[in-house]
Amino acid sequence: MKTVDISKYSTEIDTSEMQELIIAPLPDIVPNRVLNFDADIALYECTYDETKSFDEVKENLLTLIEKYRLYAGAERVVCHLTGELKGNRFNIATVKPYQGNRNGKSKPKMHGELKNWLTYGGIKFNDDLPNTITVYYNHLEEADDSLTQFHHNNPNSVMCSRDKDLRMNSGLHLNWDTFELHNVDPFGYLEIREHETKSGNKKRKVYGEGTLWFWFQMLAGDTADNIAGLPRIQGKKSMVSCGDIRAYEAIIEFLDVVALYNFDVTDEDMYNFVLGLYEQYYVDGSEHGRTKEVAKAMLIEQAKLLWMRRQIGEDDCLRWFKELGC
Repeated sequence: MKTVDISKYSTEIDTSEMQELIIAPLPDIVPNRVLNFDADIALYECTYDETKSFDEVKENLLTLIEKYRLYAGAERVVCHLTGELKGNRFNIATVKPYQGNRNGKSKPKMHGELKNWLTYGGIKFNDDLPNTITVYYNHLEEADDSLTQFHHNNPNSVMCSRDKDLRMNSGLHLNWDTFELHNVDPFGYLEIREHETKSGNKKRKVYGEGTLWFWFQMLAGDTADNIAGLPRIQGKKSMVSCGDIRAYEAIIEFLDVVALYNFDVTDEDMYNFVLGLYEQYYVDGSEHGRTKEVAKAMLIEQAKLLWMRRQIGEDDCLRWFKELGC
């Protein structure tokens, strides 16, 4: 690790003042390494201050991208942007409207203009973007999905996003806030972390990585995207609301039981465990009494919403389930 003169890595934007922004040691640039970067989040971060001019906003965005590239030790960056159709998730969701909790929420006033500039910058305004940046935009897909596809198909990829959903992807990640590089294990882990709220209270929050994080979300859902997950789970006496903590406890209890027999838990095991909980709610729950086929259909719906797609198409989770033997 060393502190480097960043000007030698970018010839098309002025980086003379950027060194002051980078106070941590930087890794060496790794040949052929690519940073797959969540530009959706970057657009919000660069446009929230609505007092800035559009030229200032553009400069801030390019500076931010360059900063993450250097911390990743990457030669170039692929900036991923979300398309309008968002992987057909609006049509897949039946339990709750996908991202229905975002209706009526406005974006910063220069957000759309900056997205258009970045999206078409490499096509119409070549000299506006440095040669280290490529932009990927597909109107059919979410940035999460294209980030996942590029990452899994490139052994020299580093993924960078603040979006918790992407933590289910294995491989090298760059932390959005700390700029630390770390490797995510394919199966991953779950843990409870305590953090302090704005009011000073302590709150428990579930953190996880790898495919175990996906299975957790299959139970807990995702409030950010208005995804239900499993609405209720068996408590000590009756069905109770699932939610983050109960989902975590159910999975940890299952892992602990399997560990007693000295077996390693696989994703196939997790599929069968989660399916069993869906059947318990949709089939055995007194207010439902539906078939196992319905329970499986509900599991598949939630999987299509939550799974970060390694190949294009909403059925990618089904392909993965088949690989598992499920």
